[in-house]
Amino acid sequence: LCPPQAFDRQISSLMSVTCSFVQVEFKLSGTGLDTPYTLVFMDIILTDIQARRVQRMARQSQPCLRLIRKSPCGHPTACPAELIEQVVRPVLEMLDIIRENEPVHVRIFGTGRKTTYPGIQLHRTTAYIPSGSFDEIVASASELGLTLKEAGVRIFVDGPSLCVLGLIQTNLAKTTKGQLSRKVHPFAQGLTLASEFCGTYACDPHSPRLGKPTYGIPPVLTIEELRSFSDGVGPVTGATVLHDVVTYLEELHASPMEVLVYALAVVRPSLGGLSLPRPEVNKPLDLSAKQLKMITHKQITPDLYWKAYEEAVEYDGSDHNSEEAIKRDKRRIVDYQTLGITVFPATKDCFKDTQSADAYMRSITRHMEKYEGATFRRRMDRLFKDEGHRTRREMLRKAIQSCP
Repeated sequence: LCPPQAFDRQISSLMSVTCSFVQVEFKLSGTGLDTPYTLVFMDIILTDIQARRVQRMARQSQPCLRLIRKSPCGHPTACPAELIEQVVRPVLEMLDIIRENEPVHVRIFGTGRKTTYPGIQLHRTTAYIPSGSFDEIVASASELGLTLKEAGVRIFVDGPSLCVLGLIQTNLAKTTKGQLSRKVHPFAQGLTLASEFCGTYACDPHSPRLGKPTYGIPPVLTIEELRSFSDGVGPVTGATVLHDVVTYLEELHASPMEVLVYALAVVRPSLGGLSLPRPEVNKPLDLSAKQLKMITHKQITPDLYWKAYEEAVEYDGSDHNSEEAIKRDKRRIVDYQTLGITVFPATKDCFKDTQSADAYMRSITRHMEKYEGATFRRRMDRLFKDEGHRTRREMLRKAIQSCP
């Protein structure tokens, strides 16, 4: 009906269009047919739990996928359920991004009445989202990539900054009872996720609370990037909480428990912290040649370090339980003592409940009292005895430890 060369040129020009939802009508000339043919090209944006899962999978060098960071993406205004069920879902299942009976979480833009589809959870967005807030999924397996290309579908996920805002918004929607919970919980989980993306570890994609994290990997977010996103996203739900997250965010945390100790120490009291001076995070100590000769380690890098108080925190996780690791930890403590630094080793048991966490944090503040004096001691006494602050500390502790 149509010369192959002309048809190929027509299709090529159409396929070069990159939009969120493009509907192109054309007629086959010279055939006597006036029936218009329609091609649809669709950008699908995964959000919520699946966006966080993909970000973690990509960081842990999963062989099945990679991400194109800050990839240009349109704003989907329609969601063809058949396309998602017949094309997108099988690809996501093969990539292990979604599990059986789990809905596909899709972000769409615009206003209108709520629409529901079986197996699809729509997240409608009306606020302006800065460009570069999305990452494109590239399926390494050729057959998966070909499937998406043939269907005219590109799959995106929320970028790290948008993931943080999305988790804050989810928690704001859930914590409608009690002013304290509404303040603390969304902030704590937002700070935890942002610290993970800015840190050198990634939680387990499918079991972030109970699974074992992957350590020693590059960050995918910086404080400046999150601050720029926060300034550009506008007056959206959760913007104030996101601003608080940026205020207290620190880079290069190496484990979730480091984030917990850090938050309990430095966050303002209204959010459950003690408002202590901010420590250095995983920064090697600047030691002289003479000091290096005094210790067994070639370099000392505390998890948290308050230089003004000569005080350090070291979290010993499950990987410190071997006989060799225990010996190494003991030598490190001796090195700290040789350098005149007081070190407070921490384990998971130190934060199993409020009483244990308070006892550990109180030992840190008591050492600081030697430098700060009576006024500081009285302020700490008031915070630890105050029932309202105890409640906020407990919320902060639980929210960080349960971050999805």
